[in-house]
Amino acid sequence: MFHFKTKHGMIALLVLILTSFGAQAHSGHEPVRFMGAHIGGGLLGGTGLLTHEGYNEQLPSWAVGGFARVSSVLQLIDIQLEYLYRQHKVEAESTHVVIRGHGVRLSTNLHPFFVHLFKSNRWWMFVSGIYVQFGAGLEYVSAGPEGDASSSYDPAPTVHAGGGWDIPLDDPTDGGGFWLGFNYRYAAVFLDMDWGRGSDVHGHWFLMSLGYRSNNLDFMRIERPTELKFH
Repeated sequence: MFHFKTKHGMIALLVLILTSFGAQAHSGHEPVRFMGAHIGGGLLGGTGLLTHEGYNEQLPSWAVGGFARVSSVLQLIDIQLEYLYRQHKVEAESTHVVIRGHGVRLSTNLHPFFVHLFKSNRWWMFVSGIYVQFGAGLEYVSAGPEGDASSSYDPAPTVHAGGGWDIPLDDPTDGGGFWLGFNYRYAAVFLDMDWGRGSDVHGHWFLMSLGYRSNNLDFMRIERPTELKFH
């Protein structure tokens, strides 16, 4: 049942992501220049490292997923919703254990250098895209001996904090564009699985993202001064 719900949840998320690709500038308007306001989505992937001392972790741990994101002008409000699947292989109490997690998280990204969006080149877009991240969510986690597919999933609340950056891969001033990102976070998952005398699945995560952003948010659109055109 859980896998059924997860499959349909991923389909819904991918539909949301794909709709962002179809967003085009309205007829009669000049191209929508990037001033921070956007809606978009994309894919996530990376690796992680659990912090519990009772684990002898066998790398690589990995994670894949997708995200949807919306931001206001100058990225003053930047919200991200994501789904992430992760898997670890560890040795705990002389037993090879596979830990799996399906998580949904909501994050707020704070951009301390947002004013640099007024300086209109890719370097300053990168600087303004640096952010500090805080978030929370719910993760379904299972742990069991390697090769045992009968382990059940238990729900657990999770919180995370970290930071990252985003940089445009093409010209984002023509209505939208592709962006590459990096995110580091420390995630705490509040679940005791009884492996390794009070084991947990807190850990460090290093994620890359590839996504598309559409600037076509009429209610957030502002005109960029001529002297600040993209170079």
